[in-house]
Amino acid sequence: MKWTSLFDEVLVEAAAVDTSLARRVCGFFPDHRVKVVTDLPSAPGGVRSLTVAVEKGAFLRRCPGTPAMICCNLFVLNLGVGCHYGCSFCFLHNYQNQPGIRVYANFMDAMAEVEKAAEEFKGHPLRVTTGEFADSLALEELTGMASELIPRFGQQEKALLELKTKSDQIDSLLGLEHGGRVVVSWSLSPAVVAQREECDAPPLEARLAAAEKAAAAGYLLAFHFDPVFLIDDWQRHYVSLVGEIFDRLPAERVRWFSLGGFRYTQSLKNVMEERDPETRVFLHEFVPCADGKFRYFAPLRAEMYRTLREAIEQRAPGTPVYACMESAQIWKKAFSSLPTDIEKLDPLFGF
Repeated sequence: MKWTSLFDEVLVEAAAVDTSLARRVCGFFPDHRVKVVTDLPSAPGGVRSLTVAVEKGAFLRRCPGTPAMICCNLFVLNLGVGCHYGCSFCFLHNYQNQPGIRVYANFMDAMAEVEKAAEEFKGHPLRVTTGEFADSLALEELTGMASELIPRFGQQEKALLELKTKSDQIDSLLGLEHGGRVVVSWSLSPAVVAQREECDAPPLEARLAAAEKAAAAGYLLAFHFDPVFLIDDWQRHYVSLVGEIFDRLPAERVRWFSLGGFRYTQSLKNVMEERDPETRVFLHEFVPCADGKFRYFAPLRAEMYRTLREAIEQRAPGTPVYACMESAQIWKKAFSSLPTDIEKLDPLFGF
């Protein structure tokens, strides 16, 4: 990728100038595109800016979850904020309070927090993702962050790293020593959805080809169907996608599937409609839920999860499948049990 066509400027916090990440990033840009700043809040840059900063707070936090919804006990490693893929439904559209993308030059300091939390976490290994507030691999060629993290996690017995992505930037990871402690997960949608709602991300075929490379390199895999849109003939499109995954990838390498119906806040809806006045994703009727988000009617969501769970279990009976940010009521209707009562979910939810 020509990074100079994606970013107009690189802002480097003065405290980050001498870091290896800043030097690497700046090497992709001519000098006149790089600006050193001492006070980032007063110089936030534009929409097409990349900021290299120093994180002064904690890197590791529990997934914030939402009230009244069941959370899977995932931990989030916040190494940056922002994404250039611009998917129509992304919560970052109304989450970020600064334009552009920010990465943290001192990201390897996060390992001390991971190791401490892993020692304190009881039961199963600590499950950590870098893909909550940024795509884990979208900037990998530019930053090399995942390539530095993977060998460190490869030595961890009590922590598991999930690299969650829509990217196809996998080649630089293939020869690394991951020790079976790294899961590369892809957020996938049927092609008909991806072409409309994820148009700046690599196409479905490129993501699946990248997953094939990762599997051949011995990585564990996972897949996220989130959000699922109830488009016309949704069952055929999504069940066909499940089939394509297992036709191309060994089931024994797939660590889990997560499912989540399309949901939104009123403020996100406003942004989506402003960005695309022709959007059709709101044509269904939605209902307000206890966490302040709007979702499809409960019976539709239960049918959606049940259909996809059964399709996955038909191809790979032992693969854990779970719903993201859903109520106990939906769990009982779609999975017949709460996650605490499903044995194969125990290693994920950390009960």
